[in-house]
Amino acid sequence: MGNRLGSFVVLFSVLFISCNSNSTNPASPSGINRAELRSWYPCVTIQTPGGNPINFQMEASGKLKNAGRMQWVRFGNTQVNGGTRPYHNRARNLGLNIFSVISLEQLGEKNWEQTFDRFYSNYSTDIWQIGNEISNPDIHVNPLGATTIEQFFPKFRELYGHVKRKYPQAVLAGPPTFGSVGGPAELEKFFQLGLLDLDVVVTLNLYTETALQEYGVVFDRYRSKLTNKRIWVTETGAGPPERHIDWVNNFYPRIINALHPEMVCWYVMWGGDSTANVHDNDSGLLDNLERGPVIERDLFKALIGSK
Repeated sequence: MGNRLGSFVVLFSVLFISCNSNSTNPASPSGINRAELRSWYPCVTIQTPGGNPINFQMEASGKLKNAGRMQWVRFGNTQVNGGTRPYHNRARNLGLNIFSVISLEQLGEKNWEQTFDRFYSNYSTDIWQIGNEISNPDIHVNPLGATTIEQFFPKFRELYGHVKRKYPQAVLAGPPTFGSVGGPAELEKFFQLGLLDLDVVVTLNLYTETALQEYGVVFDRYRSKLTNKRIWVTETGAGPPERHIDWVNNFYPRIINALHPEMVCWYVMWGGDSTANVHDNDSGLLDNLERGPVIERDLFKALIGSK
């Protein structure tokens, strides 16, 4: 997750020229009217806790749900002690499906099986994601420190066996790999270690043109084994905010054509009022939730039909 502002600015300079010679300015009235957002997938990530303004984020989720633009919420860093249950309860009351992230920090160093038992008793969740960008050294992503795929996968396989025996109806997802440099190579390493032999959702984050091309190469190599696999792009999106609509109209179709995902999740509903926040809000659908007044960005307005 982390601050990706610098890479987004460079990426959009390239992407805007190379991908869409017919694009209109999304900030202009004609750009908004043209933005049918046909490629939008109904999933948005909400960080938990993303600061105090839970009401604003869940009210926005309700608007998206009512507009037919949100069916899934991906909750970041679900807490084993039940502290993030208010988010989950609000989502269920809205009729949303829930994709819960269990971080390495929450799993702890030992006995992932007992820890998962606690999660399962505390939350009603449709898909459980085990870890996120596990090799990311950013302490805000992995406060206990990053790990390698070779260290992670045996423990994940043991947890998978435990869950399948005790909770056969539960759905697990592997940890999404980096959305930029290194992510595709990590995903292939997971495949080599046997991830595709498990009945789990295959997940990846995707933020750059280069990563999309390299993920496509990996998928081509494993196309036969990926048949009938559930594939989720768990994070994508970009800033600055005036480029959000163009990202959905132009980059989403390319993701779909290359990877054929079941779901694509926009990152993020709100990343904090400060651009220095670790979950940089340049890609946020909302802004100014703590300071007020709340700002609904153009993509959000276009999705709910208010602009």
